[in-house]
Amino acid sequence: MKVVLIVPPLRNMIYCEYPHQEKVCYYQPIGLLYLAGYLKTYSEYEVEILDSLANKWGYKMLAKELRKRSPDVVGITAITHYIYDALKTADLVKKISSRIKVCLGGPHVSIYPYETICHKQVDAVIVGDGERKFFKLLSAWEKEEEKISIPGVLTKDNQKLSYDDYFIEELDNLPFPDRDLVDPNKYRSMVSSSKFTTLLTSRGCPYSCTFCKSEKLRLRSPKNVIKEIVECAKNGYKIIEIYDETFNISLKRVEEICKGIINHDLKINWMSRMRVDKINENMLYLAKRSGCILISFGIESTSQQVLNRIKKGITLKQAEYAIRLCRKVGIETCANFMLGSPEETEEDIRNTINWVKKMEPDYVQYSITRMLPGTKLYEEAIKESLLQKDVWKKFALSPTSDFDYPCWTKSISKERLLLLSRKAQRNFYFNFKYLSRRLFSVSSIKKLINDLKSGWAILRDAVF
Repeated sequence: MKVVLIVPPLRNMIYCEYPHQEKVCYYQPIGLLYLAGYLKTYSEYEVEILDSLANKWGYKMLAKELRKRSPDVVGITAITHYIYDALKTADLVKKISSRIKVCLGGPHVSIYPYETICHKQVDAVIVGDGERKFFKLLSAWEKEEEKISIPGVLTKDNQKLSYDDYFIEELDNLPFPDRDLVDPNKYRSMVSSSKFTTLLTSRGCPYSCTFCKSEKLRLRSPKNVIKEIVECAKNGYKIIEIYDETFNISLKRVEEICKGIINHDLKINWMSRMRVDKINENMLYLAKRSGCILISFGIESTSQQVLNRIKKGITLKQAEYAIRLCRKVGIETCANFMLGSPEETEEDIRNTINWVKKMEPDYVQYSITRMLPGTKLYEEAIKESLLQKDVWKKFALSPTSDFDYPCWTKSISKERLLLLSRKAQRNFYFNFKYLSRRLFSVSSIKKLINDLKSGWAILRDAVF
């Protein structure tokens, strides 16, 4: 059986952040690489990955590549923000050959399984962690079973969903992502042009931020993580982005991973997302010694009232301490903020912009607070009649390319928030003090060129 896993062309993505991520950096499709690694370990299936985003393909080129391969099954990753393109890709596959089975998986499907399976071009959807379920589905299709009954899988003939086996609890038992299936030269980090990959040390998140929908937390052991990092280093990867929702949930675990990198004398650099309330000097010094070059902090707002309202669980003092401590240790920081959260005023936003100027993180990302499906914030908006109906569910049933994503606009309009976001981004990156600091901190010509590419992508979004 020939299986092709696809990242769709993102021609109709719902944008709500600046800069557009795919203009600044390209990430390997880690979810598809996990699926491929599992299939190649436990089956004889022929597996390929077609990453339209990294290859800069439109639908015409994707169709050409699919015809060359003539797959039996196509798996498509689906996030709500590009479900229109995922379904358009599924339709493309069926036009090439109606015999090809199409399966969708990913965060969107887990929230809207029934709304996804109802689309005529979709043969099956997978809810939750997909490795084992996709393998079982392929086995059933290969055997031409008439009635498929797999927990977490919906088909056209069986739309009774069981949530058994939703999560994979023992992540150490999973094969590593098969990075050999993609061209590493097609991917780049925002901060470096060196050979770059992403890596997951956990799945899920234990926190309860109202703007986010997270799954149950499961952690890989430090030993298992180090084994994968060693493999990446042997394959020539120089930069690893630890793509956990939150890497420093356990300080002890982070320290063990750092010590493992040091003890194996691995010549790699890495970056991750961390919480500001889970930082100490010892952990940061170990992180620096093990190659950490950048930590991203989700600060969201400098108004404590807003932080409490969105249940972020941090304080401004913790954020200031984290950034100052990283600077002392020599690790760069990226401060992430959301503009337009409940109870946030324009004065709060101005205070955030001024705070950023004072604290001088190395990078900053301003985005608009999104009311995403399945989140408490979205439920609050419907309850408070800020939204008259479940717009995301309607979109899931009938996606359109001109969908207007919902924002919390009780006190500030979306147009105003976009203007403030662009202005804040522009004022941070394009002032003499910041540019001088960055220029004198650049360690190589390659680093300078990479920074210029990222800066140009930011400028296009911030100005045009």
